[in-house]
Amino acid sequence: MKYVVDTSTILAGSQYETYEKEFFPNHWGNFNKLIQEEIIVSTPAVQKEIYARDDKFTTWAKENKNMFIPLSQEVIERGNELSKRFPLWYKTGENKKHWADPEIIAFAKINNIILVTQENWNSESTKEEKYKIPTICEKIGAKCHIKDNFHENVKVKGFQCIDLLELIKREELHNITF
Repeated sequence: MKYVVDTSTILAGSQYETYEKEFFPNHWGNFNKLIQEEIIVSTPAVQKEIYARDDKFTTWAKENKNMFIPLSQEVIERGNELSKRFPLWYKTGENKKHWADPEIIAFAKINNIILVTQENWNSESTKEEKYKIPTICEKIGAKCHIKDNFHENVKVKGFQCIDLLELIKREELHNITF
């Protein structure tokens, strides 16, 4: 396992989204191949978010159910630590019916892998309750590469936060290989 993906990454293939599956079949075919090879994984909370949001992706999530890895006690404890370190952020998210952010951040940190999200990096925000996944990741030690905002000289392994475009580049998902 090398990457853990957020709901926003998976749903980026939805109709009218930036990487709509119909127009990026190579990318998504290769993405699915990396899931089958257990290079890309996710968490149970992401699975629940998908089930709650999109019927087409619910079918996809059921077909790829093995990608959703049960949480270790260590991941659960790290998620609890995030709630204490960022209480306003946590309280804001906790009010949502389904919210995977603490779980995937903790999963990436504990497993020292790369978190892939389509959320914006708002590191300049002075309001904790407005923090997004990349901002929390950066504050707990991740190097980030989100759109045109990135840390310099980042190795391609370890705890990081990147967007789907960076994943496409790193794993060459645009090539016809699936």
